[in-house]
This record gives sequence, structure tokens and C-alpha cells, in this order.
Amino acid sequence: MEEWGCFTKICKEYFQETNLCIVDPSKSLLLKQKLDGIKLVIGKLPNELNIKEKFDYIHIKEVLHHVTGSSIRESKNLLKESLINSQLLLNKDRYILVHELFYESYLVTIQPPPNQLANIDFDVIGTSDY
Repeated sequence: MEEWGCFTKICKEYFQETNLCIVDPSKSLLLKQKLDGIKLVIGKLPNELNIKEKFDYIHIKEVLHHVTGSSIRESKNLLKESLINSQLLLNKDRYILVHELFYESYLVTIQPPPNQLANIDFDVIGTSDY
């Protein structure tokens, strides 16, 4: 929690005119943040982000390991849905940075062209269910 607070403070310092928003499912953790001028939103992946704005840059930091289903296939589908829903919050030709250190993913790290994520066949990228 402290780390994303530090990252947000750095963004606020170097990009004063930036519209910053933090989304987290924990209201109590959000309320502990002392980040003036930064919008705090209670929400979660894959489809409860609770944001209507669009952004130039979205940083998904150490979140995807929390998005799991009851099988590998369901987890892949939830991750795909999470990335697609995040992509819908981007302005045209902008970026999502996924920073995930502790996730042994069945997804390969890729950067598709803007608005092409829905066309990726995650079954071909990953492995079959056990």
C-alpha cells in the first residue's frame, strides 16, 4: 500500500496538471492514504472499477495475482476481462503498464496494438487446464 502511495506522490510532483485516481477494493486502506488532490475510488477487477473518466496512462501494480477463478481457464478469462475493462478507460492510443512481480501467469507479457486486446486468443498463449 505504501508503494503505490509513493508512486502516486511522484506522479503528482512531476506532473502537477495530472488527473490521478487510485482504485482499491478496501475502503479502510484508501482512507489511510494522505494524498491531497488524488481521487480515491472503491472498486475492483475485473468489472467493478467504478470509474467513468478516461486516462492517458493506467498502472496496474501488483493486482492481477488477486484476480483468480476456480480453474486456470476461469482465471485466464477473468484476467482477459480485467485487461479489456481497464483498456476501456484509456484515451485513444494510450498505455496500460502491468507491474506484477509475484504472479506466475499463464498469460505471456504482451503489448497489443491499442484496442486489439479483445482479439487475443488466450488459450493459444496459455496452457490447457489440468
